[in-house]
Order: sequence, then C-alpha cells, then structure tokens
Amino acid sequence: MKFPQSLKNFSIFIGLVLVVLVVRYNYTTLPVSSEEIALVNDTNNFAKAGFELGEETGITPEIDILAQAAGAFSEGGKEVFGWETNKRWPIASLTKLMTAVIALEHMDTNQIAIMSPEAMAIESPSGGFSLGGKYRINDLIRAMLLVSSNDAAEQIALTFGRDEFIKAMNGKALELGMTETNFIDPTGLSARNQSTINDLVRLTEYIRLFRPEMLATTKKTSGTITEVKTGKRRTLNNINPLASGKDFIGGKTGSTPEAGGNLISVFNIGGGPKIIIILGADDKFAETTKVKNSLWQ
Repeated sequence: MKFPQSLKNFSIFIGLVLVVLVVRYNYTTLPVSSEEIALVNDTNNFAKAGFELGEETGITPEIDILAQAAGAFSEGGKEVFGWETNKRWPIASLTKLMTAVIALEHMDTNQIAIMSPEAMAIESPSGGFSLGGKYRINDLIRAMLLVSSNDAAEQIALTFGRDEFIKAMNGKALELGMTETNFIDPTGLSARNQSTINDLVRLTEYIRLFRPEMLATTKKTSGTITEVKTGKRRTLNNINPLASGKDFIGGKTGSTPEAGGNLISVFNIGGGPKIIIILGADDKFAETTKVKNSLWQ
C-alpha cells in the first residue's frame, strides 16, 4: 500500500520526537547558558510546523550557483531553493555534526578522555592537543564544533569504541530518514562519508530542535577548553567567519580536496529560521551569502 506523503512525513516527525524523549532523559548536554539556548529556541517552531520536505509555494528563485549542490529551506525543512538536492557528495567535516550528536546522546560528557597516539596521528589535527592530554568529552565536542578538530573527533570515537560509535552514527542517520547518507569515520576525512542536501537538512532540523546547545556553541566566536591534569585553559577561535553575524544561529564548515567547500548555516531571517546548505563549492561562504541575499535580503 502506498501511503500519502503527508502521512509519511508525520510518521518521521513522530519518530524523531519519540527518539528524543528517550535521550533527553538520559544524557547530558554541552554547557552553554540558558540565554544562548534561548537564542536558538526563540526561532524554533519546528514542533508546530512538523517536518515536511517540500517546496515553499510562491517562490521560484533563479540563482547561479557555483557548487555541486545547494539548498535553502524555511520552517520545517520546506525547500525554497534547490540545486541537485539528491546528489550524493562527500561531506567532509559536516560529519562532525553527527559525531557530536552521538557523543551527546550516548556518552557522559563529563567523562575524561586521554589523547591517544591513534587520535594524535590523525590527518590535519587542530585545537592544540598533545599526546596524553586529558580532556572532558564536552571540551572535545566544543573543539570539533569551533575549530573542526579531527583529533578530538577521533578520540571521542575511540573512547566510546570506534566501530560501535560509527555504527551508532549510521543508525541515527536511518532514524532521521537520512537514507542516502553513509559514515565510515567520525571526522569526515574519508570521501566515503557522503550525504545529500535533502538528508543534511533533516540532520540540521533535528539539531535545531533537539540539540540547540550545538548551534549555540557554533554561534560563538570563541570557546574555552581545559586540560584536566594541569588545569590549563585554552581559547579556541571559531573558524567560521559567519559566527559574528547578528542573524547567524549556528552551523558547520567542512572541506577536503575531494569534497571542496561544504557549509551548513542556520539564520534567523525573513521572519524565522532559514537553513542554507552548500556542497562542493570553491567559496562556500560566498555561495551561502549569494543564496541568502537572493532570497531574503
């Protein structure tokens, strides 16, 4: 029997709610202030709108996109603009959004992780970690979200159990209806970590509704992490230049030679939250600004 699309969308939404009701009762969150969470929640009417991938009526923009794929979405994941939205593409460090979700929902974020040789040997490390350094999981998550730390992402997975962690990432993707998404590592370094615009908007909406502390973290221009053994604190500056924008709610950058430039951005514009996703661009920030200004400025 073929069910109406609206019934399918409603079922997906109910499924998301049930999943989150379970994890909210059992796991801790990133330490951000209630005011910072409010900045995200004030734009969040997802629960009223439901989650429905579809076109926004009355808007047929023509935008010359210099990217492999792009999409812009309004409340509830409704497509305002799309270019190759079902094209699978390497997502690079956008992967770390799912890594953070799994860490928040399956780990004690106060747990201490010791930076291992395996994590320290990862390609393109960032965050200033050193072998044997001790950090709480929430600080490793912060390093992932602010400076896209590969060594932090790898250590989170290793602390949990790497194979099981990646299995959980793929399982979560299926729960969210991300049927064209695959993860094989927690960093995004592999070109086999792939997704589509339509799948990534599902992940972004889930984060916006149920993990707003992640967006609140990515909105900050900087954050502090602490090495537990010495008590030494270190400031990490956000590598996303959009973080200083007044209408920026949060997002994540990503790039590898195979993927090009990828960027997920959530803005509070045009009367509510808007999501812009760019994959495979030479200048992901310019393409995001082009879409934003074409649709809502």
